[in-house]
Amino acid sequence: MRKFNIPTFAFLVILNLPTIGHCQLVNAEKFRIRTDSNGWFGEIGINGSFIQSTSKVIQAEGNLLAEYKHNKHLFIAAAYYGFLKGDEVQLVDEAMLHLRYNIKCNKYLRWEAFVQFQQNEIINLKSRFLLGTGPRFKLVDNKKIRMYLATLMMYEHEEEVSQNQISHENFRSSSYLSFSLFPYERTEFITTTYFQPLVNEFYDYRILNQSTLKFGINKHFYISINYNHFYDRRPPNETLKQTSKVTTGISYKIKV
Repeated sequence: MRKFNIPTFAFLVILNLPTIGHCQLVNAEKFRIRTDSNGWFGEIGINGSFIQSTSKVIQAEGNLLAEYKHNKHLFIAAAYYGFLKGDEVQLVDEAMLHLRYNIKCNKYLRWEAFVQFQQNEIINLKSRFLLGTGPRFKLVDNKKIRMYLATLMMYEHEEEVSQNQISHENFRSSSYLSFSLFPYERTEFITTTYFQPLVNEFYDYRILNQSTLKFGINKHFYISINYNHFYDRRPPNETLKQTSKVTTGISYKIKV
């Protein structure tokens, strides 16, 4: 029998804890493809790692994006799946589906609504359902810089993996500030900070910052560097309150 490499696996466990934590919040801003034309757009992204020593560790993440724009209307569909496995021990096994609709009301105001479903039984999350809506304000928008502020209201329903069928229902404020920089052709930097307090318990809040730097190899292939920082003032199951993660990957953009 192969001996399990505890230090190697423990390192990857610590490295991927943010994947477990920040899945509650999804950076919808990085899903938006910057264009003024109508039509279908898409993006496929992957990243992963494989370590073979006295043990075998596999980690992978995949993203799929479809976006349709028609005049004032914008539709976004995004899916994610990630896992981490070491010698038959499953640490991360999570999936997410996110749908969002955005309508342009005037030059400075958009209204958006979203629905999201996710699961991660490794952290006893059988399912989580989110439904939200609210205004999105354009603060700056030019060829080099783009900045938006949104203040949404969100309903969440989640069920734990438990014999007692434990479930939770809450209403949260879901606000975010997004800043995008386009210094050169095929180079973009996007950073978004989310703040989500409970409506009836404002001290119970979550904060997430997600930043992405992309470099275009050509008009289709991009290399990305991603940073995520997550803070949960009252995390479930007494897990970590604060985590950070850095990943790199490659993506392929499609325009139909």
